[in-house]
Amino acid sequence: IQGSRRRYHNILENVPVVVFELAADRTVEYVNRTVELFGCAPEEVVGGNLVDHFHPADRAAWHALFEMSAEQLEVSATPVIRVQGAGSSPRYVNARLQRMDDGGYVGSLDDVTVQRRIEADLLIAQRLDSIGDLAARTAHDFNNLLTVILGNINIAQRRLGLDTAGGKELDLAARACDRATALTSKMLHFSKDWEPNCRPSDLGQLVTEALELCLSGSRIKPVLSI
Repeated sequence: IQGSRRRYHNILENVPVVVFELAADRTVEYVNRTVELFGCAPEEVVGGNLVDHFHPADRAAWHALFEMSAEQLEVSATPVIRVQGAGSSPRYVNARLQRMDDGGYVGSLDDVTVQRRIEADLLIAQRLDSIGDLAARTAHDFNNLLTVILGNINIAQRRLGLDTAGGKELDLAARACDRATALTSKMLHFSKDWEPNCRPSDLGQLVTEALELCLSGSRIKPVLSI
């Protein structure tokens, strides 16, 4: 019997899943060396309780496994439990448990940290796709409004002329509409995953126009030295 048990443990030492045996009081009688992934050696775990290595918020899910019947353990979903790993961030494991005839338990902790990270990255990608679709719809609607606004500004400019009262303000409004149109173009580029259209620009002109727009209607007279 001892020879079979030794051979059984030798096989488990090379399994890439944490395999353990628990006594009836839930203390660890055996754990394979894969437990080193969680930052502890097997001899540090044997004789103790696995729950001490779990995240406090996940310990209730671990204790709930022991309250299940053998039939429930077979059909129930395996809980995901956080274990403090060798690094600063915890690792995620699927916990499985089986009750033995002698009152003890055997089980495993399957590391699914990489899988969860991939799922999280996929969720982020899906959210970005949704944001891109929203940006595209918003950009199209905004562009339609800008077309109406800019068209009416151009008509007013032709009727009033640039040198009349309000002509300068209309010119600033028209240039602001042009910049807003460029902004919607960038939103469309983002929504379609296009490369940005980079080109040299006159920063002095951009600063001057932005300042004139911000101070429009105020008594502040800016002095620029660019």
